[in-house]
Amino acid sequence: MSAKILGLVVAVCAAAVVTCAAGLGVLGGHAACSSTLEPGTASSTYSAGQDSPATAPATTASAPTSDQTTPVSFALPCTADGGELAGEVIAAPADYRVPAGTSPVAAAAITWALAQLGTPYTFGGDCTAPRSGIPARQCDCSSLMQIAYRHAGVNIPRTTTEQVHAGVGVPVDDVAPGDLVFIPGSGGTRSSPGHVGMYLGNDLLIQAPHTGDVVKISPLSRWRNQVAAVRRVVE
Repeated sequence: MSAKILGLVVAVCAAAVVTCAAGLGVLGGHAACSSTLEPGTASSTYSAGQDSPATAPATTASAPTSDQTTPVSFALPCTADGGELAGEVIAAPADYRVPAGTSPVAAAAITWALAQLGTPYTFGGDCTAPRSGIPARQCDCSSLMQIAYRHAGVNIPRTTTEQVHAGVGVPVDDVAPGDLVFIPGSGGTRSSPGHVGMYLGNDLLIQAPHTGDVVKISPLSRWRNQVAAVRRVVE
């Protein structure tokens, strides 16, 4: 091999080495590169054999904004979106009347809750205008309870995790109209129930079940084996 040809081969090999080194530099010295960034920043993932950016994107995260550091509350309204158990769901009987002997306050809460039958459920809705067509003003399970009692002149907490401590506990066999009945629901447990309804008497309760459904009446007997607590907020 002539010196001229040998020199050409050496030059080509040297160029290849430089190119490979540069490539590894772009990839951070690895065959693949992925960057995990702080919330709120763009991320990039690319591997050898894929089209990589001409210039590796910066991965230095900026300081989190206030939106990124807002803590997630675990005192969710109904704890989870959904709580209704399988079983027959019925409308209010045409001859339903608040049972005799029910306290006037509980009767007022029941009457207001019944007026919301058929309105759409919205998880996190505050139930202040259920028929407005505004999702944020429609009811979820616990806001239905809260606003029903507010219209009866009694303030109770907003969330199931708070409501389950309101008033006094009573055995399920002693449940009375106006009592709040709690079950685990789809996202809770017996010790921390995620769903609530209001007992109406005559084995009926009113509830706001889950997204895609409406405020409705269900038989308490369908809940009985799952009841985690019954709370009486007024005597």
